Amino acid sequence: ASKPQAAAAPVTGRSPTISLFGFGGGDEPDKSAPAATSAAPRGVPVISRWKQSPDGSISGVISGSSAFKDGDPVTTSPIRGKAVGGKVVVTKSGSKYFLSGGDAPAKASNNAKAAADARANARQEAAEAKKAAQEEARKAAEARKQAQLEAAQAKKAAQEEKRQAALAEKQRIAEEKKQAQLEAKKKAEEAKAARAAKAKQASKPKAEAAPVAPVKSRSPTISLFGLGGGDDKVAPAPVKSKQASKPQAAAAPVTGRSPTISLFGFGGGDEPDKSAPAATSAAPRGVPVISRWKQSPDGSISGVISGSSAFKDGDPVTTSPIRGKAVGGKVVVTKSGSKYFLSGGDAPAKASNNAKAAADARANARQEAAEAKKAAQEEARKAAEAQLEAAKAKKAAQEEKRQAALAEKQRIAEEKKQAQLEA
Repeated sequence: ASKPQAAAAPVTGRSPTISLFGFGGGDEPDKSAPAATSAAPRGVPVISRWKQSPDGSISGVISGSSAFKDGDPVTTSPIRGKAVGGKVVVTKSGSKYFLSGGDAPAKASNNAKAAADARANARQEAAEAKKAAQEEARKAAEARKQAQLEAAQAKKAAQEEKRQAALAEKQRIAEEKKQAQLEAKKKAEEAKAARAAKAKQASKPKAEAAPVAPVKSRSPTISLFGLGGGDDKVAPAPVKSKQASKPQAAAAPVTGRSPTISLFGFGGGDEPDKSAPAATSAAPRGVPVISRWKQSPDGSISGVISGSSAFKDGDPVTTSPIRGKAVGGKVVVTKSGSKYFLSGGDAPAKASNNAKAAADARANARQEAAEAKKAAQEEARKAAEAQLEAAKAKKAAQEEKRQAALAEKQRIAEEKKQAQLEA
């Protein structure tokens, strides 16, 4: 619209200059050189911190643009001529930009290559983040598996301890019961033999017992196994009963020393105390031996058993309370009738209560099982936490990847939009 006015206004001095940015005098500027201005013209975007690439494009930070936000990094298409700071440059597509600052550096990096490198770095970082998340997930799975294995082992060990304790208690009760049955059977047999001996002794004529009664120098000994005194040799009768020998003792008065009736063989003296254990040099046949023994306050004996049909040699046992005091090297009898030979010397002054020890052992087993269960639960909790951390890391990696993809998408859209504006 300015050209017809310029043609209708002849000037005799200087011809007018037609410009895209306004009216002015002087020669028409070279179209390849940038227009010099002291400030950015109105409506022209400003590029600061700019560099010119070898292909002639300008890279920098833009402001005053309707297509970009202030401060966004941009790269233009190649410009016409040389880039000069403080001037307006025009791209080959016709877009105009004001270059803030001084002259452009001699060389600048290739923005396309930098963008490609940035994309490659973003992809590599996303791949590394994904790999790290996978490794964390693998470690969490291994920790969870190990925790489950340890929990199962602890539970199995606790069950085995409980089973062993129950088995030992069952064996002890069975041994006590068996021993009591054996003792009861033995007592029944002894009672039967005593009754038979008494009946046989009672059936003998009274005249046979008379000749041995009046003895003044040396009193005869009345025995369960026959009659005899002094140097007389009399065949012993198979009599084992104390009761059977009493009538003969009553019929044999002596002036010197009174006869002695014994359940334990020939000899004089008083009848032994039934509460004292029977003294023997070695364990009688069929009687279990208890070594390293202790007597508890309740009278029970604790030690290591051998020679028993119900326990293995070396098993620890505790008997029921015994009759009388425990003496090493002798046979003791429990109140239930079981017999045991105590190896070694006298019992220590005090011993632990086996019932209390067994209760303590069961309590310890329960406590250990509870602790093992608690440890397994703690391991499971840690494994769950590790799994949660792995899930968070994986989610963070996915978010980073999404952000990188979104940034790349936005950059491509901006370049496309800028290209369209320049076109």
